[in-house]
Amino acid sequence: MKAALIIDMPEYCHGCKFWFAKATDPVRYRCMAAQKYIENLGSKPNWCPLRELPEKKTEVKERKCEGSTKGTWKVPVPENVGWNACLDEIMKQSLKFC
Repeated sequence: MKAALIIDMPEYCHGCKFWFAKATDPVRYRCMAAQKYIENLGSKPNWCPLRELPEKKTEVKERKCEGSTKGTWKVPVPENVGWNACLDEIMKQSLKFC
């Protein structure tokens, strides 16, 4: 089973909700999401588990017809409509908890 947590994407570790420092050893910072030590809170390591939501896809594409009926039509792309609806639902649900 998998789950997703929607948060504002931080630019670097210091702006993230998942870093932690022990009071006994404040020089060592730890990413609680990845269970790894962070060298520099002012950067974002390449192993960071946070990922941006994917972009929406085009729901229609133009198709030219050169046959007996010349013209350009907008044709729906069904698989992208479902993709975009899924992203919309994720964003709608995440706004309830902000």
